[in-house]
Amino acid sequence: MSDNPPGPAGGAGFVCQRCGRCCRGRGGVWLTDGQRESLARVPGLGPGDLTGAYLERDGRLWAVKVGPDGACAFFEPGLRACRIHGHKPLSCRTWPFYWAPLGSPGAFFEAKDVCPGLSAWDYPDFVAAFAATGAKAPPRSLKKALLGG
Repeated sequence: MSDNPPGPAGGAGFVCQRCGRCCRGRGGVWLTDGQRESLARVPGLGPGDLTGAYLERDGRLWAVKVGPDGACAFFEPGLRACRIHGHKPLSCRTWPFYWAPLGSPGAFFEAKDVCPGLSAWDYPDFVAAFAATGAKAPPRSLKKALLGG
């Protein structure tokens, strides 16, 4: 998330550990045509580069490609960082504050198993920290939300 909410027991908020685990796996990172056009203006990227190396059509949206190792096409393994960090898609910017971990203790603990940035958190603190931001609850389906549904 761009603004780190307060953490457990008033400690530090969620801080990405840059492990890259959330940058692995197919699906879940989509862009609209307008978001793709904005991303094409990032220095070093253009519409042709995006379509060839980074994005593929998924119905009316664009899906971020993954490599043979399962990592996002924008992930730089040596740096453990995103090539487009300042321009990341919504689903990447809002991790780990997704509908499932916020709505279910089981899903929260699954996310916690993957994300070392959540290691000090428990479920009630996680939900309370998100609520304290005043942010709107994330949509149940980001893909449907992007499609206007």
